[in-house]
Amino acid sequence: MDAQPIALWAQLLGLLYVATGVFRFFCHLPQARRCYGSADRAAGVSLSTWFGLLACASVAFLYAVLVVRDIPLMISTGANVLGPVLVILGVLRARHAEKPAVADPEPIAATAAGHG
Repeated sequence: MDAQPIALWAQLLGLLYVATGVFRFFCHLPQARRCYGSADRAAGVSLSTWFGLLACASVAFLYAVLVVRDIPLMISTGANVLGPVLVILGVLRARHAEKPAVADPEPIAATAAGHG
């Protein structure tokens, strides 16, 4: 039996699917970049949301690799795994970054009052 050629619309839809997966990765970058700035900027980011997105994207990626075995689908779903990973790492880095030591205001107040 001869393999039927894939219709042009199906080929274009396949390319569009890969492109949207890669585009989604770039949509994650502003959030990741914000998180890498400082702990304050990462404070409002929900890690549970991003871990949930990572879990869903990981299942899709495993399905693409182990079941479908389609390279374009692997690229698209793989990019969807990478985006949440970058955001999660950015949040963790920002929240656990060493904060600069703040000088104790007590000695300054005592010195200013003439008690130092």
